Amino acid sequence: MQPQGRVQAARPVLQNGLSAITGAAPTDSDIFYIDTHPDPAAAMEIVLWSDILMMFKDAVYVRHNLRTLAFLKGADFIILSPFRIAALPGAVLEIVVSAPLNLTGNATPSSPAPVSAPLTAPLTAANLQQATLSVNKNIPYLARPFLAPNRVLSPLVSKPIPPTATQLRPPPVAPNSVARPPAYSTVQKPAHTAARATISRIASHINLERLQVRGEGDKQDFAKVLECYLKAAKKGHAYAQFSVGKLYFDGKDVKQDYAKSMEWYLKAAGRGLAEAQDAICDLYYEGHGVTKDDSKALEWAYKAANQGFGPGLRSVGVHFHGGLGVVKDYSAAMQWYLKASEKGDAGAHFGIGLLYRDGHGVLQNYSRAMEWFLKAADLDFSEAFVSIAVMYEKGQGVPQDYTKAMEWYLKAAEQGEATAQNNLGMLYGQGYGVEQDHSKAIEWVMKAAEKGDAVIQCNLGNYYRTGVGVEQDHTKAFEWFMKAAKQGNALAQFWIGSMYEEGLGVAEDCSKAAEWFLKAAEQGHTSAQNDLGTLYYAGLGVEQDYKKAFEWYLKAANNNLAEAQNNVGMMYHKAQGVARDYSKAMEWCLKAANQDHAFAQYNVGYLHANGDGVDESPSKAVEWFKKAAEQGNVSAQSDLGDHYREGEGVSQDYNKAMEWYLKAAEEGHEMSQFWIARMYEEGLGVTQNEKKAAEWYLKAAEQGHGYAQCNLGVLYENGLGVSKDYKKAAEWYQKAGDQGHAVAQSQLGLLYHHGHGVPQDYNKAREWFAKAADLEDATAQSNLGDYYRNGLGGPQDFKRALIWYLLAAHQDDASAQFWIARMHEESLGIATDYDEAVKWYIKAANQGHANALNNLGRILYTGRGVEKDYAKAMKCFLQAAETGHASAQNQIGMMYHQGLGVTRSYSKAMEWCMKAAKQGHASGQHNVGYLYSKGAGVLQDHSKAFEWFKKSAQQGDESAQSDLGDYYRQGLGVPRNYGLAMEWYIKAASQEDKSSQFWLGHMYEEGLGVAQNYRLAAEWYHKAADQGYTDAQHNLGAMYHAGRGVSRDYKKAIEWYLLAAKEGNAQAENKIGLMYHQGQGVSQDYRLALLWCLKAASRGHAVSQYNVGQYYHDGTGVDRDYSKAVEWFKQAADQGDKSAQFSLGNCYRMGLGVRQDYRKALDWYIMAANQGHAPSQVWVGYICETGLGVAQDFRAAMAWYRRAGEQGDSNAQNAIGALYHWGNGVPQDPRKAMEWYIKAANQGSAQARQNMDILYQHGYRH
Repeated sequence: MQPQGRVQAARPVLQNGLSAITGAAPTDSDIFYIDTHPDPAAAMEIVLWSDILMMFKDAVYVRHNLRTLAFLKGADFIILSPFRIAALPGAVLEIVVSAPLNLTGNATPSSPAPVSAPLTAPLTAANLQQATLSVNKNIPYLARPFLAPNRVLSPLVSKPIPPTATQLRPPPVAPNSVARPPAYSTVQKPAHTAARATISRIASHINLERLQVRGEGDKQDFAKVLECYLKAAKKGHAYAQFSVGKLYFDGKDVKQDYAKSMEWYLKAAGRGLAEAQDAICDLYYEGHGVTKDDSKALEWAYKAANQGFGPGLRSVGVHFHGGLGVVKDYSAAMQWYLKASEKGDAGAHFGIGLLYRDGHGVLQNYSRAMEWFLKAADLDFSEAFVSIAVMYEKGQGVPQDYTKAMEWYLKAAEQGEATAQNNLGMLYGQGYGVEQDHSKAIEWVMKAAEKGDAVIQCNLGNYYRTGVGVEQDHTKAFEWFMKAAKQGNALAQFWIGSMYEEGLGVAEDCSKAAEWFLKAAEQGHTSAQNDLGTLYYAGLGVEQDYKKAFEWYLKAANNNLAEAQNNVGMMYHKAQGVARDYSKAMEWCLKAANQDHAFAQYNVGYLHANGDGVDESPSKAVEWFKKAAEQGNVSAQSDLGDHYREGEGVSQDYNKAMEWYLKAAEEGHEMSQFWIARMYEEGLGVTQNEKKAAEWYLKAAEQGHGYAQCNLGVLYENGLGVSKDYKKAAEWYQKAGDQGHAVAQSQLGLLYHHGHGVPQDYNKAREWFAKAADLEDATAQSNLGDYYRNGLGGPQDFKRALIWYLLAAHQDDASAQFWIARMHEESLGIATDYDEAVKWYIKAANQGHANALNNLGRILYTGRGVEKDYAKAMKCFLQAAETGHASAQNQIGMMYHQGLGVTRSYSKAMEWCMKAAKQGHASGQHNVGYLYSKGAGVLQDHSKAFEWFKKSAQQGDESAQSDLGDYYRQGLGVPRNYGLAMEWYIKAASQEDKSSQFWLGHMYEEGLGVAQNYRLAAEWYHKAADQGYTDAQHNLGAMYHAGRGVSRDYKKAIEWYLLAAKEGNAQAENKIGLMYHQGQGVSQDYRLALLWCLKAASRGHAVSQYNVGQYYHDGTGVDRDYSKAVEWFKQAADQGDKSAQFSLGNCYRMGLGVRQDYRKALDWYIMAANQGHAPSQVWVGYICETGLGVAQDFRAAMAWYRRAGEQGDSNAQNAIGALYHWGNGVPQDPRKAMEWYIKAANQGSAQARQNMDILYQHGYRH
């Protein structure tokens, strides 16, 4: 009769299914009833394992309908403590015991309590008075995990190899099994919990257990449990000893201590407890508390197996399966698994399945494997769930069925099986058997990884590394790789090395990268071996060592890693770490190429193209390039483009070249982008398009392609396809220059030289020229020569300049040849040698160097070092002019102007000078202005002359600036403007133009356009005088003579006069004569005075001619001679000298040296009078008043007197007063007469005072 209340029916049976009480078939009389307990969390009734053990000490496991019932697990898939199974109301559970029950004896610690049979009342745990502790339980559990089923791993993406090893790394092969010995799974289980039942509780603590089940009590209760176990254990109770060891092993409610666990297991094992023996096997296998030792693990497994302990039997099979502590023997493994299988051991079923699946010790048979996996699955063996799922996923032994695979993975995953969780994640990630869901994929893989499986942790790291299904996070990737790597996972170690190498998720550290690559490499990881070789190759994180690089590459290559084979080939090719051997280079590259390694195929093509190790064969090179190119190898695509472009190995085909370049360019291949740009720039196979050329150059340049950067700089500098932008040009030249691109360095130097896009900086220009020159760039060498020659960016050094010019000249640099000639011609750092100069000019001229042609023409023109030959000079100038050489065009114009080598022609002079002028040639513009100013070859036009002078002046031509100043000063072609004249004179003077310096002095002296300033006048005169400008020397002498702007100093005055006179300056000669006349700075000497004035006079100097005349007139320094006086006065007067005209008038009036002639006197007086000469105006007035030689004319007299009187001439003022006094030519007016008399008297005129007295005498009053 079934009792009332919460109980579970159960009966003890042997493992063969017979009654454990009668030994016959089970009947209802065998039924017992066990208390059940509510589990609020699971909302079900449960049976405690400890209650079962209270009734049946030899209980092994519980089953229903031949299916083993598993212990219940929590949300974390860990078996709940205390152990429990779900109650099955109305069902009868079979308690499988290891030995028949004896219900007749007395209850003792070593035997069960007596139970009467047949039972008249239900037996419950509450009826028992005592529980025996000396039991030999056969709890089925998996001693060690088996080989993990084939996991479905995410594809692992390879990282690119650094450029030093030249080629790409293939992706690491995902392992079919874990890094452990193949008989074991990587899913880390808490020891003795995954499939082993918990230890029994001591009867006296049953109430405590019930409190724990119901969630009552507190943590302190467990200490009491341990205390009770320890008491029993110390008394020698084997199972209590085992239980204490188990508690220390789990470390769940007590501090984990493997050493103490081993200590207690050994005590229990010594008493023959099979569970303890098998547990010790586990400790030796795992190396917990002891040194890992597979042999000792096997010894203890044997001890448990010899007792017929199913898990022990299976453990022995595992050791043979994996070759752990024994020679691997799949047949022996099968025998041991079968023995354990007979005892219903789920792990053994699973092991047999593995052997059939893998064909180990038996013929491979997926169907049989599936049968055994299903048997294990029926016993709720979660790893079997995984293997079944894998077989459905792969279609092994069953039709491929992703949906069923998902179902089985889910079952295993829900039990916390890490491999299942991982593979479930993979299916979600791939969308096989379920809708693709990356978030769920990551969720499941994360659960698996958190259980500590290294392979799964590595896979999770790859998810984070690649950003598949999760936001890319290199830091998290690194963390998961590190967890796996610390467990010895070679793939994870490889990725840790890669991330250190690339600085992904961690600071870049190649030394650490090398450490981790070494760990993986020593485990035989081929990619790690290859990458470690690369670090040694490049000297990254390790000292560069080609020999070690080669050794590691070779290890990987011998393991058939194509990338490493290619690298070995390259090292043979480059003789790095090994003797150069082109044949072996081809051999190894070919091995890799035959594995379809694209870079190796490219390299084989390269070797054929260059004839390295094989006969040169462009056609074979094309074949291999094409193979690599079709795989997307951009280098091969680019080289294939080169071969089509150049017609090597194939017919020239610009269209196909462009096609292959575009394929590579789309993948970012900078060299192909460069060539596409070149083809657009030059119109090869496409319509010329500089804009597109610039676009493609930009793509390549942004990737650091030096030539593209340089060419892009050229486009920006010249505004080709892009807006002209010197700043951008400089930026791109800088980028290319930093990479050692000589042309870019040279161009950047020019930009710094001119200040285009960068601040003008000769030091930086010289630096860049020097860099390019060291790379043997002829242009830079020539420019560097210019810098040393001109002292730009450093001291002037003609010898170094000549060295750099010679280096460039030997590379046929025409500019350098030209400057070598100039240096020989002008004695710059070398002795003058016209022969050498002509030789080098000819070299440069033969290359069409316009300056050389021009200078060669100049040498022939001047006859310096060669015979003067205007015809040949003209020929050279014409050749240069044909190239547009403005200076030569200007020179041709000058030769036509002068009629040298050609018939003089002002019109042709204007024609050629105009050509130069229109090119902006400053001298040509000045000459055009000059021709217009003189009316030579054109109508004289000061306005046009002014325009051309201005154009030239604005370019800094000092002659034009000076002439422009003259035009503003004189008001020629433009309104007179002293201020602007001053500005242009200053510009020219700042260029040491002595004429402008002179005129500045003059304008300061006269106060023209500026405040009069004798000091500044003297300073500017001094500047011009120091340059030998004679007018300035004269004027400076005059300043010292008069003490204007400087202290009066007759000696300095005469010094400057003498300097000017030495150059034939007539004014200075005249002034020297005056100083001798006056005895200023020299002893007075009329004779010498006359001699100096004669020098000046003989040069046509009017004032001097007048002075000489005065000397002869007065008989000073020479005998008086009016005739000679008249001669000299006449010469000066004819030049318009008003003093000479006046003196000549006097001679004619008085008949001195000539016949007296009032008419001629009047003529000469009028000439001087019209120049404002007051004394002459007075004498003209006087002659008109008196009628000497002319009709008397008082009005005319008044007019001439008034002109002189207004200049302050007292004689004229007195004469005017007299005319008013007597009423001659004007109404008599005493008042006005008195006014003019007073003016004259105030200047000291005695005659005027007498006339005033006369007026007073006649009664005049104010």
